[in-house]
Amino acid sequence: FYFFHLMGSHFKFDMRYPKEFSKFSEKDYTDKLIHQRSTLAAYDNSILYNDYVVYNIIQLFKDKESIIIYLSDHGLDIYNSSDNYAAHGIPNNPISSKYGSEIPFLIYISESYKKKYPNTVKQLNEIKNNAFRTDSLMNFIMYIGNFKVDDIILNQ
Repeated sequence: FYFFHLMGSHFKFDMRYPKEFSKFSEKDYTDKLIHQRSTLAAYDNSILYNDYVVYNIIQLFKDKESIIIYLSDHGLDIYNSSDNYAAHGIPNNPISSKYGSEIPFLIYISESYKKKYPNTVKQLNEIKNNAFRTDSLMNFIMYIGNFKVDDIILNQ
């Protein structure tokens, strides 16, 4: 079991990726307001780099019996609720809250895992379009990892 905590795409987006991942620039966002362009470019560059890192983690495990789960800790409201707001979702704002709570969620399953656990893969395919709450993640991991717990003692 490996756990990777990525830097991700939090605010100060231009500090979230190496300069060689500066593919997007202000000129790619001419349909947006002038003050939004550099933020949008930096945000998209941070996503590009984050995707590169996730891809390379998958490459490390693709030839092993593995299942990889990727998710973010939260989403962001990037000028969705206001022309002047790019940050965490605002809880009492329905538009902002929606963008702040909807996150990317990916499950990669290696070929050897698929062969060894076809029933688990079948079940995952059946629920792949269902809504998922991250507070269910531990139970989900225990289920797909076939972990058994006889008793749970809390507050000890």
